[in-house]
Amino acid sequence: MSVSIEQLKSMNADEYQLMRNESEIAHGEIPGAIAIQAEEIENSELVDKSKKLIICCSRGQNSIEVAENLVEKGYDAESLEGGYIAWLLDMM
Repeated sequence: MSVSIEQLKSMNADEYQLMRNESEIAHGEIPGAIAIQAEEIENSELVDKSKKLIICCSRGQNSIEVAENLVEKGYDAESLEGGYIAWLLDMM
C-alpha cells in the first residue's frame, strides 16, 4: 500500500493528489503537494476524492497509517515510500 518515487514520477499528474502534513511543510515543500493535516483530509474541499491520494510524511512511516485509514474508509490512498526524504534525494 505504498508507491515509490519512480512509480510516482511515471504516473499522470492528473490521476493523483499529493498530500503533505501541514506541520512538516517547514522542513520543505514538494511542488504541487497539498498541505493538510491528516484528520482534515476527509472533510476538506481541497481534496479531490476521485483521484488517488498519495500521502507523504518525512520518512514514509506515519503516512502508511494515514493511507491505511483512508483505504478503510473507501479512498484510493497510498503512502509515498521514503517520504519527503526520498523525494528530496531523488531531486539531487
